[in-house]
Amino acid sequence: MKVYLEIVGFWTPEYLAKKIEKLKEVKEPVILLINRRLNCSVKYFPAQEVVFFDKKIPINEIMQILKNTRKRNLQRTIQYCRKWKSRFLKNW
Repeated sequence: MKVYLEIVGFWTPEYLAKKIEKLKEVKEPVILLINRRLNCSVKYFPAQEVVFFDKKIPINEIMQILKNTRKRNLQRTIQYCRKWKSRFLKNW
C-alpha cells in the first residue's frame, strides 16, 4: 500500500490550480500537510486527507490517518477475497 505525503509551505493561485488537477488523477491516498499561514481551505482538496500545521508537523495526527488508511485498505482486501472465495466455491 502506498500513501503519498506532501508538505505545502508556499503556493500561488496558479500552483494551487495545477495541484488540485494533479491530485484528481492520483489513485493512491495522499496526505497534504498545509502550513496554516497559507489561509488555504480543505474545500480545495475534498478527496484528500488534509492536515494543517503551524511550526511543527503533527506526527500523531499523521500516524492516525495512516492507521485508518491501512484499516480501510485491509477491509477492502477482505471483502475482495470473500467475493472471490464465494465465486470459486460456487464453481467448484
